[in-house]
Amino acid sequence: MLEITDLTPEQLRDVVQRAIGTGEEVMSTAEKLRKEGEALGEARGEARGEARGEARGRNQQSTETLLRLLARRFGPIPETIAQRVNAATLAELDGWTDRILDAKHLDDVFAVG
Repeated sequence: MLEITDLTPEQLRDVVQRAIGTGEEVMSTAEKLRKEGEALGEARGEARGEARGEARGRNQQSTETLLRLLARRFGPIPETIAQRVNAATLAELDGWTDRILDAKHLDDVFAVG
């Protein structure tokens, strides 16, 4: 229709909108695809944000649990160990937490191998 009229896209949209009388905005295919893409992008972004937040929450909870268990089993925790625990990955935290059960000394929890 745009190819056979002198109307601008906005004017043509207004004419069609009045003709069909729905009161709803008439969108071009490009506008519809753009809106769908934006909605999909938002949904993906929200999902990623939620996943990151959940991972941070699990990591923080594991860190706090490990520090509490270490202190209960071995007494006051040196600052260097606390810093190491706070910087650890979730996998490291899980491994160290498992080692608490068999460790005789604090160093045994963090020993390699």
